[in-house]
Amino acid sequence: MRGQTWASERTAYIANIRGYDYDTALPTSWLYKSSKLPQGGELNEENTNKINWNLRNSIQYDHVFNKVHALTMHPSAPVGDTSGTCHPLIVLHSL
Repeated sequence: MRGQTWASERTAYIANIRGYDYDTALPTSWLYKSSKLPQGGELNEENTNKINWNLRNSIQYDHVFNKVHALTMHPSAPVGDTSGTCHPLIVLHSL
């Protein structure tokens, strides 16, 4: 599964992080210099990889004893795994 969300530097969401609206503070100002995110936006990306596998071993044994008694065996051993990774990534960047 893949997912991506982003907010540009002109959004209210980023203005809230930055502490001021887009293009209202000069690079030399105290607001600009003390901001967590003076320029740029935010990108959130998530990638998930999932792998499933199953293996089944089986054997069958039939035998008749004294022409009267029958024995049938069918042992089996299923083996499997489900694994996956989720890599959330949050990036704050400047343009």
